[in-house]
Amino acid sequence: MPAPPIAAHLSHAQHALSFTQRELAEFLGVSVRTLARIHGGQSVLDPKTVLKLATEVYRADRELAAQILGTIQLTLVSAGLEAPPAAPPVAPPAPAPVRARPSAAALRPLLDAVVCAVADAADVAPKVVRPSVLLTLRTVAAVGLDLEAAGDAGLLDGAAADATQA
Repeated sequence: MPAPPIAAHLSHAQHALSFTQRELAEFLGVSVRTLARIHGGQSVLDPKTVLKLATEVYRADRELAAQILGTIQLTLVSAGLEAPPAAPPVAPPAPAPVRARPSAAALRPLLDAVVCAVADAADVAPKVVRPSVLLTLRTVAAVGLDLEAAGDAGLLDGAAADATQA
């Protein structure tokens, strides 16, 4: 349904502004006769003048100003009379899940498996490589490298390991 013409709102605007018909005509920059033609629907106000009227009416009657702006397809926000509504606050990201630290009893078999794999690859006894493997693991922990980060960087791929040895 189209917005009613400005004529439907002029009397209300005149009342809200406490203007006489002559004062309203002067404010709008038209003659009293032209104002009467606008009231009768025989003439119209240009959008710039409608915006001027709505801006003045806004101080006295927000809803009437919104209706007046509707006649030229504007809103209080698009006309610059009100700020747009604030965006809803953005929820902070969920904290990363805290991983439970495995017990020493659970880690010992894994550590022994790593030591044995290194010993097997070097063709030596596990007791020979254990100090070097443990020192390497302590160094990795000291610099903050974890297996997930190493995997993401491709450092755990066989091809990457072979390329670094070449």
